Amino acid sequence: MNLLYRFISTSLLFISFWGKAQTVSLTVNKSSMSENQSAIITASLSSATSEETIIKFTPSGTAKLQGDYSVSDVGKGTVTTVAGGNGSGNADNQLNSPYGVAVDASGNVFIPDHGNQRIQKWIPGSAEGVTVAGGSGGSGSNQLSSPYGVAVDASENLYIADTYNHRIQKWAPGATEGVTVAGGNGDGPAANQFNWAIGVAVDALGNIYVCDYYNHRIQKWAPGATEGVTVAGGNGAGFNSNQLNYPSGVAIDGVGNIYVADMNNERVQKWLIGATEGVTVAGGNGQGAALNQLSRPTGVSVDASGNLYIADRNNSRIQKWGQGATTGTTVAGGGNQLNLPFGIALDASGNLYIADSRNNRIQKVTMEPQIIIAAGETSGTLIISAIDDNLLLEGTETVILTPTATGATLISSDAITLTIDDSVPTVTGVTSTTANGSYKQ
Repeated sequence: MNLLYRFISTSLLFISFWGKAQTVSLTVNKSSMSENQSAIITASLSSATSEETIIKFTPSGTAKLQGDYSVSDVGKGTVTTVAGGNGSGNADNQLNSPYGVAVDASGNVFIPDHGNQRIQKWIPGSAEGVTVAGGSGGSGSNQLSSPYGVAVDASENLYIADTYNHRIQKWAPGATEGVTVAGGNGDGPAANQFNWAIGVAVDALGNIYVCDYYNHRIQKWAPGATEGVTVAGGNGAGFNSNQLNYPSGVAIDGVGNIYVADMNNERVQKWLIGATEGVTVAGGNGQGAALNQLSRPTGVSVDASGNLYIADRNNSRIQKWGQGATTGTTVAGGGNQLNLPFGIALDASGNLYIADSRNNRIQKVTMEPQIIIAAGETSGTLIISAIDDNLLLEGTETVILTPTATGATLISSDAITLTIDDSVPTVTGVTSTTANGSYKQ
């Protein structure tokens, strides 16, 4: 096969444009890259169109999207209902005001079914959920009271924001009752209390982060702790950089930075480890529907590249904000697709799960890499960036991107193939190497 054809991977698509057959070519500027490097796929139209042109790429290969590489644009994705959607009720195929969502490594979805006082587990492809925690309202160890949030760790333990009981309950897989691991001492402002535990996240070390709603703070509880430590807010309700105003969602990135959906301040705040003030990284321009604004944000999630996904509740949309961005991009909703989305989660492949609260369902947005050429434009790009995962001698991994087009005929079905070479990692602080080439620090 011609190397130019193989590595540049040109595909032609026919697009109807004012009755003419139009072509768009896809080229990639390199066939391999190391970690922290990028490749650029360019789509070039033969002439401008009156409507936008979308080329989607289905990813495969040994490299994992968001784990081994990231992409600059995932468009609006493909939306499917993965839980509920059968009206409000307490049947196994129904939900009643789901306000949160979590997903494990196998794609199982866990839902705080607020109005039914339970946590439901939906296996991928299932038409019904199974109750894995709660099921009746109350303060007993086998009960929940209007849960709002849930997180799941690598061992499938659930951490439940048992909101009206002002506590976080940990439920082991298969358990018939939970164990209080934070709060549970009534409502109040003390370090061992919450006043509405509404959102929850857990990091790889088992530290629990809780949105303490009416105390306007984020509390961190270490494993086994009897009290929490304030790591964001806690200075009363307000708009200052050291304050929060009804925090409703929390997320933690890989290095421990905290992201808070600061609901009544219409912003997302980032708090560095040990910081006494937060920095606005999304919104903060008053309540509204412009791309630089949010309206009652209630959920936030962060991917491996530092992109934020925000449940922009009163705008009924999900906004993506890149690092350093001054505006967001709508990746779901914005029309009549969602109705007051409250919680949000990302899986290992970068797909979104949305607690579509008023529609009593969980929506999955399959985030496919895309090139969108706007109306009147003739080209667009997609940047593929290899992520430095800090693993030594991992070897070569492949990224395979198979293109398709909406409303167009794809002449060639050949995929674009890239390789990520991280067999020679960059290591800092090396003092010597062993005979077999492994590193010593």
